[in-house]
Amino acid sequence: MKNIIYTTTLATSMILASCASVQKLVDKGQYDEAIYLAAKKISGKKNPKTKHIKALEEAFAKVNRQDLSKIELIKGRGDRSDWDAIYNIASDIAKRQRKVSAFLPLISKNGYYAHFDFVNTNDMMNDAALKASQYHYMSAQNLINEAQITDNRFLYRDAFHALTRIEKYYNLFESKDSLKAIAKNGGTTYVLTKVTDHIINNAYDYAPIGFENRFWTEYHNDHFEGIDYDLVSELVLDDAFISPEREVINRLIENKSIERWVDQIGQDGEVVKDSLGNTLQVKEIETVTARVREILRTKTATLGGIARIKDFSTGKIIDEQPFSITVDFASDAFTMRGDRRALSERIRSRIDRIIEEFPTDYQMLSDAKQKILIAFGDYLEKID
Repeated sequence: MKNIIYTTTLATSMILASCASVQKLVDKGQYDEAIYLAAKKISGKKNPKTKHIKALEEAFAKVNRQDLSKIELIKGRGDRSDWDAIYNIASDIAKRQRKVSAFLPLISKNGYYAHFDFVNTNDMMNDAALKASQYHYMSAQNLINEAQITDNRFLYRDAFHALTRIEKYYNLFESKDSLKAIAKNGGTTYVLTKVTDHIINNAYDYAPIGFENRFWTEYHNDHFEGIDYDLVSELVLDDAFISPEREVINRLIENKSIERWVDQIGQDGEVVKDSLGNTLQVKEIETVTARVREILRTKTATLGGIARIKDFSTGKIIDEQPFSITVDFASDAFTMRGDRRALSERIRSRIDRIIEEFPTDYQMLSDAKQKILIAFGDYLEKID
């Protein structure tokens, strides 16, 4: 590929305010950093000094020459997988040239014209994009062919990723989309999920609650024709315990001392007043009492079983794990006789509340089942 060299001059009403720091970056070989700092310093300034412009020229020329040498070195290796790297380097050159061209033309206050050699990066990038895409397309074809022979879904996934890299350059490219569909289907792990319930129901299929397909894994609770299933995930519920309904009645006495001010009564039974006729008051401690009756109802249910992941074709168990979930029911309420002021805040908030009825065994096991299905869905996340 032939690079066309363009020569131009830049001018701007911006100035390098700190040439020393820019030159220091150039001397260290930090060319892009030097260009960035120079552009920042000259932005919005007038009458740049000659030495400032020369520092920018030097940084630009050296980094472009360095990048073009890298491209030629990479091309010399003859490795077709390098075209992505070549494209990226050419893209860096293009960005750098756009930054510098924003200052066109650049003339110092002494009349020095800045000189920058620009390269045609469009041809470089178009060539690299095409050859990189051709490489990824051919790689994907080879991976799909090998995956079809070996039945290796991970090769399909590699092919999918190779085809996705083309989209950096082209939305449409040969038969990319149809090959991606083949790679996606071949790379997906299809799992038939089954929940066998020997406790509540006899046996039935059920999709795990709260569980969603992932990009490379699909879960089906029905067997669909035309799908080559890879795995069977099964949860067998075969163990349950339900505690007796327990109701406890507790009787409590709540006491509280309450301070209050009352009118002072003299020996004659009359209210005592001061010389101005104001009624005198005294502090009085009153103890109030309430008799409390607490009703507490509790019940527990535990549901257990085992989860297995099996090879769909052979039935071989790949992984298994026991599961157990416990749900608790508790409800309480209070009634009282006496002075309400004696009650603690905890009891006061529950006074006259209607206590809940005991849930049925079926309700409690159903609640436990909902939770165990969610846990089963989390367990299935280990499938790749």
